[in-house]
Amino acid sequence: MDVIKKRDNLKYILIYGALIGLYQIVMKEYYGDTLAYFARAIQDMNMSSLLAELYIRYMSWTSRILIELPLFILAHGMHMVLFGIANWLVHIMLLLSLMRLTDYKHNRVLTCLMLMYPVALMAGSGWMTAYITYFWPLSFGITAMVSLKKMFDGAKVGIIEGVFYLLCLIFAVDLEVCAVFYTCILATFCFLMFWDKKFSSKYVVYTALQLVMCTCGIVFALTCPGNEARKISNITFWFPNYTSFTVIDKAVLGVNSAFINLYTHDVFWFVLCFVVCALTLAKNKDNIILMIEGVVPFTFIIFWNILKNFVYGYYPEIVDLFEAFDKNKYVDSTNYNSPAVYIPFVIYMFLIVMLLLSILNLFNDERKGFLACAIIVSGIISRLTLGFSPTVFTSGKRTFIFADFAIIFVLLLMAEAFVPEIKKDNEKVLVLCRSLMVIATGFVVLANFVAVCSVYLY
Repeated sequence: MDVIKKRDNLKYILIYGALIGLYQIVMKEYYGDTLAYFARAIQDMNMSSLLAELYIRYMSWTSRILIELPLFILAHGMHMVLFGIANWLVHIMLLLSLMRLTDYKHNRVLTCLMLMYPVALMAGSGWMTAYITYFWPLSFGITAMVSLKKMFDGAKVGIIEGVFYLLCLIFAVDLEVCAVFYTCILATFCFLMFWDKKFSSKYVVYTALQLVMCTCGIVFALTCPGNEARKISNITFWFPNYTSFTVIDKAVLGVNSAFINLYTHDVFWFVLCFVVCALTLAKNKDNIILMIEGVVPFTFIIFWNILKNFVYGYYPEIVDLFEAFDKNKYVDSTNYNSPAVYIPFVIYMFLIVMLLLSILNLFNDERKGFLACAIIVSGIISRLTLGFSPTVFTSGKRTFIFADFAIIFVLLLMAEAFVPEIKKDNEKVLVLCRSLMVIATGFVVLANFVAVCSVYLY
């Protein structure tokens, strides 16, 4: 609490809290699953009817029972004020957790990056539904990661505190994507703890408990009869050819659909590739191989987004091949076996290897370099799992939320490692970067406000 009360920390908490509060004040529920189903599913809200509805959902549609518990309660009667308060608290919890994970360093960068998240992505299925289904597990999961940070730093995790983190994790892993994401983070944590020989008997037990919870979350999702029923329904409605795909086909489909969205629609991926490119050029002027590694991913973004229309005029097949995995133009069993569909997969694998190698080479501390790469891979894997779902094309950009916040954390690691060097070598460049970041954040905040006010029109 004393750390939070420090003027520099409190300032950014108040700024972030005020803007999120403003979003919540103007946020209205006009359409989506919240109104169409959750607000009307239970006529007479009481404990028995709520439990009965959750059981029906488990048997016929979803394993996300803990997540849908507050969703049904808040949606019944459309308690937007209560939802706004709860959602605001979840936002603040996420900010405080990320501050703790980064030792309260570079709070300006953290606040700006969090404010740059496109709020309108949470509107597709209704504000309540999307926020509670995706954003809340993210926030609770990252809060649970504070326990990993404390163990790695050798700090004490009290009994009450430890129970709180476990409860947060139980809620978070009810979303299967979050369970996969946290499992990857947990594996990275264990590797680093063994690397530094920091494990004690208490740490082993507590880490094992978290691993068991993640495993239970994944197994619960895989064995849920409702998930299988929803899968069959979604195949019929969204992707009839899905059943003809092999496991390899689905994996490639997940990679292609994820990366085309990252390279064309994700602002955080753009920022990451730009920062890696700029730092690589600044630090490796005499090493042409390292320079190429850092430049190639960002060059692909520029080429694809700016010159795509030019290329389409001469070679439309190339553009159509890549965009097929973005808009599902013609992916089906009749053409997916063509060798051409593996061209994007090979290119994306090449690009991600270049990016990860560049990040490893940037960090002087090999542990931090490994951590940065592992976090990025964990975020991407959380989205790749949708390749094994028939809703791979229809789930929307909100499914990238774990990848986006993984990138935010990596950008903070880079800020911690390289801001002192930039400040020492050329403070004017640092001032320029900070100014551009604040201006960009202001623009996005305005765009988010407009989106929250008018998203129901689209």
